Amino acid sequence: MGHDLNQSDYNEIGFLPEERSLDPKDTVENQLYFFAALHGKSKKEIDPLIDKYLEKFQVKGKRKGKIKKLSKENQQKI
Repeated sequence: MGHDLNQSDYNEIGFLPEERSLDPKDTVENQLYFFAALHGKSKKEIDPLIDKYLEKFQVKGKRKGKIKKLSKENQQKI
């Protein structure tokens, strides 16, 4: 976009891998906590946002549900 990448740009970039690196035995919630931690966010910061984003991205599953119970599409959304 005509400039060097900065932190703001990294927050706008994503990818959707064919192979998911999720722990199928873990919960949706724990996986989201893990990904948030990779971005320097705490559980306390993201906890109130989880339900909002599950709804926004139309994830067909519950935050306490196991990853293995989700479809491939919904696992990719996580």
